[in-house]
Amino acid sequence: MTESTVSQPIPIVPLRGGVVFPGVTTTISIGRRRSLAAAQSAMETGGDLLVLIQYKAEVENPTAADLVTVGILATVRDVLRAPHVGVQMLVELHRRVRFEELTGKEPFLKGTYSDIDDLREGHNAGQMIEAIAYLEEYAEALGEANQQVLANARHRRTPGDMADYVAGLLN
Repeated sequence: MTESTVSQPIPIVPLRGGVVFPGVTTTISIGRRRSLAAAQSAMETGGDLLVLIQYKAEVENPTAADLVTVGILATVRDVLRAPHVGVQMLVELHRRVRFEELTGKEPFLKGTYSDIDDLREGHNAGQMIEAIAYLEEYAEALGEANQQVLANARHRRTPGDMADYVAGLLN
């Protein structure tokens, strides 16, 4: 893997559970005061934040040691408050990055990251065609309403993007 320079510090939202993949727009539940503050700060300063998974969901105030070192660089598009659901953050998940250092804890977690190359280069057309063929079978089994699955797959340009998309379908 090739790595680039370290970023300026940006807000971090640690996830207690679940998995997120680059290349999608989704909602993420926010339960902690610091996570809400991080999302709001990101929106005020251009939207970028780092989404990291916690090793143990029960840890209320995670430290750097509690966070997985590969996360997703995301852009916050909106913070939604809904009855019965709580606070949801609408995010575009862009790419995997390496979490480098925790640089702040209050009023929210802040840290730096570096870019990593994770199968975005080295395009293998044969594997991409094979994956689309399997997805055609999957979409056919799901019926006409799910043809969007196949349309979305055909827009993937690299094996890494395709793998993330398929993994997201299985999640």
